Amino acid sequence: MSGLLLLHAGHAVDEVVLGFAREFPRQCRAWRGADGMLITWASNGTGPGTARPALAAHMAAAGAPSPDWYEARPHTFAGDPTSPDRSPGLFLVTSTVPQEEWAEFDAWFDTEHVPLLLRIPGWHAVRRYRMHASTRRVTHLALHYLDGREVLASPARANAGRTEWTRRLATRPWFRDNVRSFYQALDLTDRRSHDTP
Repeated sequence: MSGLLLLHAGHAVDEVVLGFAREFPRQCRAWRGADGMLITWASNGTGPGTARPALAAHMAAAGAPSPDWYEARPHTFAGDPTSPDRSPGLFLVTSTVPQEEWAEFDAWFDTEHVPLLLRIPGWHAVRRYRMHASTRRVTHLALHYLDGREVLASPARANAGRTEWTRRLATRPWFRDNVRSFYQALDLTDRRSHDTP
């Protein structure tokens, strides 16, 4: 994988976003969360940059506002390599980390946090990205592939956040400002899949 484009839009334009995703079932997956629709577009020869103008034209033709977007470059991957294509749950975390703290943040995430998360039943993989460009001020993005929302409520997940290193990072304002959202995968071949998450 050479890159990723994330597209996020509110539920008012569900049908428009799904219509776009159904045009590219091999390149993207569609997800539904409490805060809206999400498309993850993995570049695989075509490049994610081609998706953004295509979606903009699609939204404009439907009279819908442009979505938020995040264009990112891969940083690390851990876990089951098949899970991004089949996991029903996606936990998205975006971070805005001061550049002088990137080294510690990356070391904590890769050497302590992710190994603890991958021991949790139902937590299959974590893919990390460095932000290339976006409509919001974000530096890092992580996609966690899960069996479902219930995995987030497990005691093991709570324990993963109680290490001394995590507690030290949690005192920093940028760490507390991380944005977390859960999404459920949609079947792009089933036109009823967007009705109820």
